Amino acid sequence: RLTLAVSLNTIGAVSVKRTHEILGGGFNIPISTGTISNMVSRCADKIIPVIEMIKSKLKSSPINHADGTGTNINGKTEERIAANDKYTYIALHKKRGFEALKDIGILTDYHGILIHDCWSSYWKLDDVSHQLCCAHLLRELNGISENHPEQKWVSRFKELLLKMKHSNEKAVELGKQ
Repeated sequence: RLTLAVSLNTIGAVSVKRTHEILGGGFNIPISTGTISNMVSRCADKIIPVIEMIKSKLKSSPINHADGTGTNINGKTEERIAANDKYTYIALHKKRGFEALKDIGILTDYHGILIHDCWSSYWKLDDVSHQLCCAHLLRELNGISENHPEQKWVSRFKELLLKMKHSNEKAVELGKQ
C-alpha cells in the first residue's frame, strides 16, 4: 500500500484525494487521505539527507545550469531548476523573482560558471561567471528571425552557433573537452 500510494501521489502527480479514490474504488484498499499524506511525509523525511547532499554537490560544482518554468499547483507556482551533469535539484516556489533564488539557496551560494537563459534574476548573482544557454539563445534568434525578417545578422549568428555545437560534439567524440 505504501509504495503504491506514495508513487501515485508523487511520481504520478495524483492528488491525495484522488489517490484515496483510486485505492479505495479501484483496488478495494480502504485508506484515508490523512494516512496517505502521512505516508508521503514519512517518505519525504527519509530523503532529506540526499537532498542536502545534492544541494551541496551543486554548490561546489564548477559548472551548473539553471532554468525555470511556470507550474500550476493550487494557483501559479514557479519551478526553479539547478543542475549539472550528475545532479538535478528542482524546487517549487510561489515567487518568480530573486526572492525564490534566495529561499532555495543553491545559486545564491554558488561561485562557478552558471549557464542560464538570461532571466533577469540570474544576473543579480554577482559571484558567478555567466554563460548563456545556446538552446535558449537559438530560440530567441528564431523569434527575432520570425518577427523581424529584415535582421540579416540573425541567420549568420544561428549558423555560427550551430557550427560551434558541431565542433564541440566532434571534440567530445575524440575525448577532448
